[in-house]
Amino acid sequence: MSFWENILYGTLASLIATIAWVVLNKSLSFNARDNNSLLLEEAENISRQVCYNLISYKYDLALIGCFDLYKILKRIRNNLFYLNYFGLERKLFFTYIYQIEGIINIARNLTVGGKNQLEEETLRCEKLLNTYFRVDNHHTIEILLTILRQLNETKDCAKSFKNIYITKDIAFKLVDVNYFKREGKDSDLLRKKCFTQQEYKKFLDKYFPS
Repeated sequence: MSFWENILYGTLASLIATIAWVVLNKSLSFNARDNNSLLLEEAENISRQVCYNLISYKYDLALIGCFDLYKILKRIRNNLFYLNYFGLERKLFFTYIYQIEGIINIARNLTVGGKNQLEEETLRCEKLLNTYFRVDNHHTIEILLTILRQLNETKDCAKSFKNIYITKDIAFKLVDVNYFKREGKDSDLLRKKCFTQQEYKKFLDKYFPS
């Protein structure tokens, strides 16, 4: 083998190894689950604080919590590497995160009528709490995050619903129809990674404890 052939083969081998490493680095992280475990615990704590502030009519503090929660959810999404999270587990993560981000966006942009700022913030807190942050008196975001934390720890879809004291019907209501993947083409890149409504129903029928 000539000198130039050796150079060529060496360059190709180095290029292939670099590409393989980049692909693997984008698809797998040995610390992803550990990082997400900590982030999910932090997110649960913040979600409780947000609900408490809404109950206490402290809209400004609740809004700060929503911003903090949104940042954490983005970090969790960035840790959902293909070789760490796949199949139904991956779809559940994206579906629940997409739902929570939707609630947060509503909280950030909700407008209501009011005679003054205090009345307006009070009305905002009441509407957010009763319409978006609670489903049949259950704290929506906290429950979704708890399910994801347990799924992250167990890697078992059935065990993710352990110690979640809700019915299957409530579990279905936790995700609004607007946050399911659309049948056919869906232009929303994040929503495309979620369950369709029918897929989510089948998922609960299979894995939710009877």
